[in-house]
Amino acid sequence: VINAQKLKITEIQGEREELKTENVALRGDVEVLTAPQNIMVTVPDTDSVSEGSDEVMSERKDLNDLVGQTEVVSRLRVIIAGTALRGVPCPHILCTGGFGLGKSTISKVMSAELGLPLHQINGPLMKTGEKMTNLLLGIQEPSILFIEECHRLGPAAVECLFQAMTDDEISVTTDGSNSVAMTRKPPHITVVAATTNPGALNGAFRSRFGYVANLRPY
Repeated sequence: VINAQKLKITEIQGEREELKTENVALRGDVEVLTAPQNIMVTVPDTDSVSEGSDEVMSERKDLNDLVGQTEVVSRLRVIIAGTALRGVPCPHILCTGGFGLGKSTISKVMSAELGLPLHQINGPLMKTGEKMTNLLLGIQEPSILFIEECHRLGPAAVECLFQAMTDDEISVTTDGSNSVAMTRKPPHITVVAATTNPGALNGAFRSRFGYVANLRPY
């Protein structure tokens, strides 16, 4: 009888250990199912070149993104191919037309196709020659400069930009009582300028653009 009781106690203890093991396994499964999922978010880095200018880090654009602008796309293909074939800087491009027709997209296309960094500024924020000079001298490598609402650039800013577009040079004057005028040569900057009011542009400034892309509603 005593041996039978001992056997029964041993069996009960074994069943308790099995129940403990199953409970541990169940808790592990629940923890796996309810654990929060880790989500990795990549935030693009954006470098400010100078006041009023930002380097644009964005998704790659190509000419297929210019919907409904067949003539412009055809001409841009020729410009891109010619620039690569001859190994010369891309001509400056003026984009005209209403809002939402693809003016900023053209700057992204040119940046992607030519392999150049893209910087952008808003014309209304660039009124003085000093600001434009600081902007241009702050760009350290050949780049695309996109100017939104270029007809609202200040006259002094236009004059400075005109010199850079014409001669790849910028005139600067040192500070102090013995100020000295000198010429600086920044890296070549291809200007892609956008305007909804091309008639307001200075004629000499407008003449610096090798191609005028007239974007039309579609």
